[in-house]
Amino acid sequence: MNTATSQQIPTIDRRQLMGGLVIAGAVFGLGRVQVGAQSTESTPNTATLNPGEAGWLKFNLNSASADQFLSIPGVTDRMVDEFNEYRPYASILQYRQEIGKYVDEAQVAAWEQYLFVPVDATSADADTLQQLPGISEDDANTLAGGEPFADDNAFLQALTDLVSADQAAAIPQYLTSTAASAATWIRFSLNDGTNDQFSTIPGVTDRMLDEFNEYRPYASILQFRQEIGKYVDEAQVANWERYLFVPVDPNNADADTLQQLPGVSEDDANTLIAARPFADNAAFETALAAMVSADQAAIAGAYLT
Repeated sequence: MNTATSQQIPTIDRRQLMGGLVIAGAVFGLGRVQVGAQSTESTPNTATLNPGEAGWLKFNLNSASADQFLSIPGVTDRMVDEFNEYRPYASILQYRQEIGKYVDEAQVAAWEQYLFVPVDATSADADTLQQLPGISEDDANTLAGGEPFADDNAFLQALTDLVSADQAAAIPQYLTSTAASAATWIRFSLNDGTNDQFSTIPGVTDRMLDEFNEYRPYASILQFRQEIGKYVDEAQVANWERYLFVPVDPNNADADTLQQLPGVSEDDANTLIAARPFADNAAFETALAAMVSADQAAIAGAYLT
């Protein structure tokens, strides 16, 4: 991946009573903050991204707080109770099965973009392993076939031939022994990302690199879905979209494109559209901060044009 230069993810003061988040692992540092009498994990003050990248936060189904869950679009107090009822989750399939009792498959999948079940390197099934950055179905089956690993180090060593160095550095955040209440996920800009970055996405071939590049610049995420949907099915488009984003123009982006921003619901997107025009990105980010958690607002800037 391109590591020649880096950019800072902006940080902001807390504007809502939200639980703190941890971004752990080699990519990010650790921090803690006191909220009232309770000690919670917190995002560090700074983090680095390579050009063409934006961060995303995924919450640990076994340890995230109610406030963290409530920052996910569509999650209600009742669903927080349901999330907590089935703890500890042993697999992502258990999450899909249990939460699928209350909402449809599409909603389960939408929430899953914000969630993960910690991965036990000695026993995780293939679906749970595919939560790890850069891990394809074939990779997951290879890893599952290699279990049990002696320890996490042996597991991480096995990953080095399967994913990029940056993805490997992020993977400890998702492991049972080292997972905190949240982990980072990296997305690549469809307009500014490099072929080396796109090539780390499971299933992306040289031919698909050509197709990704052919339609640049993308004006909306709907354009990506339409154009790339000519070559692969809807499920594959959605799977790739977990790793991708179209840069967001605050004054012109449609509702679907705005919903790429962390924590932004359909209602939030329509509210932002109704508030236009914004004088600049800072004015847009101020409006956004009233809708999402402070941690989500802090990383939104990397998505903007």
